[in-house]
Amino acid sequence: MKILVLGAGAIGSVFGGFLAKSENDVILYGRDRCITPINEQGLTIEGIWGSHHLTNIKGYSNLNKIARCEGVSFDLVLLTVKSYDTKNVLEHYVQTFDTSAVVVSLQNGLGNIEIIENLLGRKIVQKLLAYALFLLGVSRSEISSFLKIPSGSVRSLVHAINSRGLAGLEDQRTKASSFKPPLPKQITPTLKVQDSWLKVNFEPSNLVLRIPESNPDQKRIVLLSLLNSRLFDRNEVAGALHLSIDRTGKLARKLEQEDVRGILDQRQGQRQDYRFTPETKAELIQQFVIEAVAQRPTGGQQLAQKLEERCQLTLSARSILSHLDKLGLPSIRDSLSEHLTEVKKNP
Repeated sequence: MKILVLGAGAIGSVFGGFLAKSENDVILYGRDRCITPINEQGLTIEGIWGSHHLTNIKGYSNLNKIARCEGVSFDLVLLTVKSYDTKNVLEHYVQTFDTSAVVVSLQNGLGNIEIIENLLGRKIVQKLLAYALFLLGVSRSEISSFLKIPSGSVRSLVHAINSRGLAGLEDQRTKASSFKPPLPKQITPTLKVQDSWLKVNFEPSNLVLRIPESNPDQKRIVLLSLLNSRLFDRNEVAGALHLSIDRTGKLARKLEQEDVRGILDQRQGQRQDYRFTPETKAELIQQFVIEAVAQRPTGGQQLAQKLEERCQLTLSARSILSHLDKLGLPSIRDSLSEHLTEVKKNP
């Protein structure tokens, strides 16, 4: 069982320690002065239960760090903080964690139950108390009298929890949870062109993705990806890309099936550097030198054919010529043979 103990004082450490000794995954939350020694030296419990030293228990002094490192879901939460900390700790807990876990208060002092009821819901707290009292051997009639709920409801509650676990706390007829936090609002992205930027605003999170209008390929890839994720419809993406709706749909399918190369503008895409890896460029240079030294043609078609025969590389003639120009190779074609002859004469 994964257990979070809110409060690493005497009560929290003892309960957390013995639960960890029973091979439960226990996380302690408390002040630095309590947590640091536990993390460095382990937890030692001494007293009427004997002497115990535990090293399989972890502690944190920050709830956000617990959520990042251990996750937001726990099976059981023990509330052992001082009464004056109950409200602040529980408010932070509700905002940070999945609140479907059973919360058990092991506190003394007045007002704790009222705070817990207010933050987690009175009905849930009442049901948890009823079931806890039942497990302790209290009769249904005494539970009914103490909590002012019908005896039949106590019987139904016990049966529901025994049959369905935590789901037994909920009324099966209602869709809304009485103790789980409401679902977050659905993120609705919007498109806007502003100051030479295409901005994708993700509401209500206030996140903004900015794409330069001068980067058409980046804009096309991002928007078509969002379309394929059903965050935008074709009309919106088509308008932003200045394409027809039909063309936009075809490009979206190509992106899914063929990756980026399927959606590039062929007139520009063939000249993109990322289509020529360093290894490809090395083979191109080598083939150019071979043909130039042998005084054979070094046109795009001839080099494409040779590269396919020698290296099984399929490259377009236009792309080859573009990269030859970028590398400045045509300007040294005629001098290659002369330099090679000179090297042979003067080794």
